[in-house]
Amino acid sequence: MKMKPIAIATLWSALSFLVLAHAAAAIGVYGFDGYEMAWGPGATFQVLSWVACFVSIVVGVFAALGFKIAGVPALGRPKHCGVLVGILVAVVTVIAGVALPREAELGGLPLLSTLSFLSLFGAVFAARTLGRGE
Repeated sequence: MKMKPIAIATLWSALSFLVLAHAAAAIGVYGFDGYEMAWGPGATFQVLSWVACFVSIVVGVFAALGFKIAGVPALGRPKHCGVLVGILVAVVTVIAGVALPREAELGGLPLLSTLSFLSLFGAVFAARTLGRGE
């Protein structure tokens, strides 16, 4: 049985975000010693991994909605659309994490909703940029 292009693009957007989020967490925790002192690096990385898993599901759901709105290229490009969305959301998340001051304490819900809408619009942008099938 063959997967639909929307399912392929959604899967790749969630997986690419998950991989990049884990890489950013590993670099932050082990490369820059950015971990909670009471937990240590291992437990901090584990918590960040679970958060990344949850957020990748949210990114996938909203990316699927965006792909449904814009339409996904049917021939050979759904994977590219999904990877583009995952990279876009991951890069903006890392930039927001570095650029926002720690004192701002944005909170989880506004940041998660921002990421959700970003993945939605990123999916629409990716699908329209890469074209609708060939």
